Amino acid sequence: MIEQLHADVYVETGYEAVNVGGVRTGDGLILIDTPIRFRDARIWRARLTQLTRQEVRYIINTSYDPSHMLGNHFFAPVPAIAHQAAWDQIKSWGDTQLQRLLEGLREGCPEGMDADKEFHLIPPRVTFTDRMVLHYGDKRLQLMHLGGYSPGAIGVYLPEVEIFFSGDVVINGQHPSMEGAHTAQWLRALTEIRRLRIKAIVPSHGPPCTKEDTQQLSAYIRLLRRRVRSHMRAHQGRREVVEGIGIDEFFAFFPFPATARPAVEKRIRASLRQVYDELRTAGNEEVW
Repeated sequence: MIEQLHADVYVETGYEAVNVGGVRTGDGLILIDTPIRFRDARIWRARLTQLTRQEVRYIINTSYDPSHMLGNHFFAPVPAIAHQAAWDQIKSWGDTQLQRLLEGLREGCPEGMDADKEFHLIPPRVTFTDRMVLHYGDKRLQLMHLGGYSPGAIGVYLPEVEIFFSGDVVINGQHPSMEGAHTAQWLRALTEIRRLRIKAIVPSHGPPCTKEDTQQLSAYIRLLRRRVRSHMRAHQGRREVVEGIGIDEFFAFFPFPATARPAVEKRIRASLRQVYDELRTAGNEEVW
């Protein structure tokens, strides 16, 4: 179901893989990320067009993660805007890697991916590295590099209405995936978000929230880092650190059904490995 956070700002949290948004401007619609299923993309576009009487003019991708931008294909030839790292990442993927990616998606949602046999990944047409301001119609969107979750993670801020699309830097009510993350940078990004005037945050997963809600995620990341650092000070190796840390205290941060426990435990262990690698790479000043 579409949620209207403001007269011109729409959010859909019911699609697979990622929350998506739409901003109505005087000259057309701007999308924030895109659904990966063809069916969802078609419905999302139709609903927004019906509500706004506008066509899509731009897409902003908050990450180079395929779950955020594979759906760009369904809106072609609408140009996409993303961090420069997104363009670099897509260009580095070979045909074999892309084929494996698409095959995996088809296994997960065959009716969505098989709808278009010529499906391919569309790189962003406009990129930036630090900050960018998009003036379009009567709207001003501030795009800012955040990093943390991934090198190309960005946020989209609408200062006039105080709404922030955080991408994967904010995940509300769920255990985050930290494989490939840089947790020190992630904590700095969350602090930067909390300094803004924000009435509502649209996370990549979970319902819209407030910036106060991000404190729980920060506490979770800090605890991971403390536990790993403590074991590293005892000169334990990677496997000893990851297997030696009790994870029950992490379960309490975000609720989940009992059937999901094995998957959550696997995610927490992967996060501990990532934090270990990050702290080890940072050197003695960071670890000891």
